[in-house]
Amino acid sequence: LRLPWLFEQIDALEVNGRWHAVARGVLRDELAAHQRALVGQVLTMSGSSAEDKVANWLARDDSSLRFTLAMLADVAEQKTLDYPTVSVAVQRLGQLAAHGV
Repeated sequence: LRLPWLFEQIDALEVNGRWHAVARGVLRDELAAHQRALVGQVLTMSGSSAEDKVANWLARDDSSLRFTLAMLADVAEQKTLDYPTVSVAVQRLGQLAAHGV
């Protein structure tokens, strides 16, 4: 899901004033919360190792997961990211986290 990369992109967002700083902090907090929820889902999967659990979670027949992976791949191809783009990516991960296994 490229979560470490997305955290880096959030940290790299340009801050021009107080509200940009607030927005960046909110994005970081939301992504961390979604990451915790997604890790919880992965831990429920079968597998003897963390790698097996992740592989099984990613191999699920889930249209929401496929859409999210495709969207994140598209976002990763962008030269630079802005607040709206990162916000959409973080919200999409939140929808995936809420969707459950």
